[in-house]
Amino acid sequence: MNNKDIEKKIHQAYKNATPDVLSSILEECEDMKGQNVYMEIQPKQRKIKYNRIVFACVLMLAIVAGVVTMNSSSQVMATISLDVNPSLEIKVNKSDKVLKVNTLNDDAIIVLGDMELEGSQLDVAVNALIGSMLQKGYINDLANSILISIDGSNPSTLQNRLIKDINSIIEANGMNGSIVTQTLVSNSDLEKRANEHNITFSKAQLIQSIVNQNNGYTFEGLVPLSIHELNVLISSNNNHVDTVNSTGQVSNKAYIGETKAKEIALKHVGVSESQIKELEIELDFDYGVMVYEVEFKTSTNKYEYEINAIDGTIVQVEKDGVKTESTLPDITGYLGQSAAKTIALKHAGMTESQAKNIDVDLEKDNGTPYYDIEFEANGYEYKYQIHAINGSIIKSYKEKDDSSNESSDMGYIGEANAKQIALNHAGITATSLLDFDIDLDNDHIYELKLKTNEYQFEYEIHAINGTIISVEKDANH
Repeated sequence: MNNKDIEKKIHQAYKNATPDVLSSILEECEDMKGQNVYMEIQPKQRKIKYNRIVFACVLMLAIVAGVVTMNSSSQVMATISLDVNPSLEIKVNKSDKVLKVNTLNDDAIIVLGDMELEGSQLDVAVNALIGSMLQKGYINDLANSILISIDGSNPSTLQNRLIKDINSIIEANGMNGSIVTQTLVSNSDLEKRANEHNITFSKAQLIQSIVNQNNGYTFEGLVPLSIHELNVLISSNNNHVDTVNSTGQVSNKAYIGETKAKEIALKHVGVSESQIKELEIELDFDYGVMVYEVEFKTSTNKYEYEINAIDGTIVQVEKDGVKTESTLPDITGYLGQSAAKTIALKHAGMTESQAKNIDVDLEKDNGTPYYDIEFEANGYEYKYQIHAINGSIIKSYKEKDDSSNESSDMGYIGEANAKQIALNHAGITATSLLDFDIDLDNDHIYELKLKTNEYQFEYEIHAINGTIISVEKDANH
């Protein structure tokens, strides 16, 4: 069988497999002639595909909307910091739902306990946390201050709500609160200082605001104070801070009170209230402690007292501008007299047994506390100013004792004249000196070292005729 035969067979098989219905169809058409025939048109497959596309788009939009809603509900819209001594952060979304509560110190861990506040509303979380602080004694009649710091949009609206809520909670416990509020401002330098001193950023910003307003304080000096003590300073007449708001009556129940401070000062002078005039009393912070500053005049003198606000001890007395008495307290964060004295003696290259007439006083200059130390040794007078907190040497002097007649007996011009010659030549004043040292060598030459904020000088001056032999001047690095 060839290919042609095979094709013929296949054609016949196909013809036999296909039914011959043409004749039957024609017969049916003949029967239905003159009748209307209605045909139903089935939708094309293309439209089905179109409907599927629309459905997919709607589904996609729903998914996107759900993702957006989910992201919005998990996005932090504001951070509220609560500082008493326990310090906590509450992060909330735009619906005021709590996303996270962070404990910033050990006391905060105690306050939070086993409470799980994530997912609750802000007012519920604040109620729980303030209630815990009250129960555990962190907020009480002696210390009733709370710092609220907000980082977020519309801070004033949120602050007002929180003030109202927290006051209601405290009043329900039979007390009155004093609430300090501020808006947090990002500051990397301040963040670094806060970390260095192991305090929260919100407390650091509060301290810096007080220091900016009153140069009688230093940042380091205020670090040891509690939020309540800082609030006491803010509430003082002379310490209003523009960027901070304090509401409510701050409690002074931990202190002896103005009346008692006045009695202590008057009794010390030996006068009655009727014998004084121009009486002024103010609660302040000085030399590391809260003090009552009591000032008044008698018929002959003016007195200024600083009375420890907690135990009533006399910290300092000035009569007509001259310090007559000083009892330095044990100040948290300060070196102490003994440590400051050791620093000065070590710098001078001697031990305490080699020095005599040692005198140590705690002073303050433009808010910077320092120990003023004076002593004598080997025919010289030494004077030091040691920073009361970090122990750095602010100023140091070493001069020949004026009681020594050695210079005049040998015809020398004297150290005082040699010093003045160097000062005149350098074009500086004695008050600008940070460090000064003078020695007389065996060749009848005064060797002087002077240091200011900008330069260091070394002079050699002839001890008899005052001629400047050599000068070196170097910039400080």
